[in-house]
Amino acid sequence: MKTVTARELHLRTAAILKETQEGETIVVTLRGRKVAEIHPPSQFEPGTAPMPDLTEWRKQFHMIDDTDEAVSEIRS
Repeated sequence: MKTVTARELHLRTAAILKETQEGETIVVTLRGRKVAEIHPPSQFEPGTAPMPDLTEWRKQFHMIDDTDEAVSEIRS
């Protein structure tokens, strides 16, 4: 993991992005404090990762159709 300052990022944006494109993760610092990470995108873009089958997981929850019943159950 490589570290660059915000100023260096400003001056060398294209070169730093090329390093990121090649798989490098870059930490950006501002006044000595970490403020950002630049890294290659994950295998799945947001919203495109396959969703797990949650059928069995959902069975463990008691489903309530009536809101009044749910509130009464919580308050008791």
